[in-house]
Amino acid sequence: MIMKRKIRRHPAASLYPITKGDLSEINKIQIKHDNTGIGPGWLISEILVKDLETYATWHAKPNTWLDKFPDKTFDLSSTL
Repeated sequence: MIMKRKIRRHPAASLYPITKGDLSEINKIQIKHDNTGIGPGWLISEILVKDLETYATWHAKPNTWLDKFPDKTFDLSSTL
């Protein structure tokens, strides 16, 4: 999956379009950032992935920060 660009920014939410085609079944997602700037940490409270072709969704609620270690992998659960 490739993050193209951020399309919506809100104090509590960001939406990133991802292009890959059929997502099939995914169980992990890796989130990275470059840890630059003043206060560069990101609070990751919830992750939601939705396949816009099949409407399948996966989610995680890690409630963790990306700061000192800017790359983390999270397990996803499917939602029926």
